[in-house]
Amino acid sequence: LTCLSNSMHHVNDINETIGNMAKVTMDDGLLIFNEMRRDNDSEKKMTHTYLHHFWAEIDRLNGITHEETLTMDQIIDVFEKNEDVDIVEYWELETGAGQEIDETAYEWLKNTIDASLKRAEGKGDYDRLLEEAAGLKKRLKDVGFESASQVMVVLKKR
Repeated sequence: LTCLSNSMHHVNDINETIGNMAKVTMDDGLLIFNEMRRDNDSEKKMTHTYLHHFWAEIDRLNGITHEETLTMDQIIDVFEKNEDVDIVEYWELETGAGQEIDETAYEWLKNTIDASLKRAEGKGDYDRLLEEAAGLKKRLKDVGFESASQVMVVLKKR
């Protein structure tokens, strides 16, 4: 069994990564991927997606591989086109539905936004990032937050 969780958008070449994972998986073994997806079905979940994309942009400004998350269709398409694996099954993993964040979590998220901004000082369009950060903090308060939906994919080696 070989697993990767919430990391597809953190690697330079996902097909190479899948291939390497397939190489270390036994012939009758499985690969399991769990990946956050950006096509969420609620505004609260979209808050998580927008925050994640904000953090990803700042990581990229600092030379760290961190792309925006993919839609469920894009995630499945990666596996369908990959030469090393076949999809056994996949499903949406529901996380955080109906979960309200408390004041402590809200403050933690706000502080994380501020800490990320510090990593962006002097890089890129900092003034735009400041505005985006303010908008994200407002969205946290006005819309709320729930963990984004994820997709689980079970694969076998070809």
